[in-house]
Amino acid sequence: MRYLIAAVLLLMFAGLSQAATVSVAVETVKVTSDPVIGGYVVVEVPRYYPLITDGEEGDFYRVSDFKGRSGWVRKAHVAQTPAVVVVVPSANVREKPSTSNRIVFRANKGVAFKVLEETPQWFHVEHERGKSGWIAKSL
Repeated sequence: MRYLIAAVLLLMFAGLSQAATVSVAVETVKVTSDPVIGGYVVVEVPRYYPLITDGEEGDFYRVSDFKGRSGWVRKAHVAQTPAVVVVVPSANVREKPSTSNRIVFRANKGVAFKVLEETPQWFHVEHERGKSGWIAKSL
């Protein structure tokens, strides 16, 4: 009996601790301090912005971003779409997956992209405004 209770508790906590990555599926999302509509806005993030979930309550996910900011977002405003965000001050987005290829545009820290495909070292990305290209995973 003791082992059965321990197994049930282990399964319960394992389910609670599973983190998932989601991305913003609408134009912008307000990450709020509480899981309620109209809560204090911690930060507002754009389409494709990746967020890590670490809990949920009702219609909300508890999330955090690459800067360590945390709060709550409505489940209806995010999706499982693969996405990345630039973590360096400025990144070159290239025509093809190689540093010898032409730079299509530059993206600043915090700019989010939907991932279209990937190689071991590169992401083929698309910005919410339609621009696309390849960005090194290290960026």
